[in-house]
Amino acid sequence: MLTVPGVGIVTLACFLAEVGDLQGYEHGQQIIRLAGLNLKENSFGKEKTLIYSGRWDD
Repeated sequence: MLTVPGVGIVTLACFLAEVGDLQGYEHGQQIIRLAGLNLKENSFGKEKTLIYSGRWDD
């Protein structure tokens, strides 16, 4: 994770403090939902876009 641009030791420590042991999750989607986000697809004609929507979006 430290190889991702913009992710430093403090960011990584905060992330791991919040989600805990990553081996306890079977899918990355579980962590995304823990953050209150949901992956949804927007389709406009032939173009499809995946976006994350939060609990505040309806």
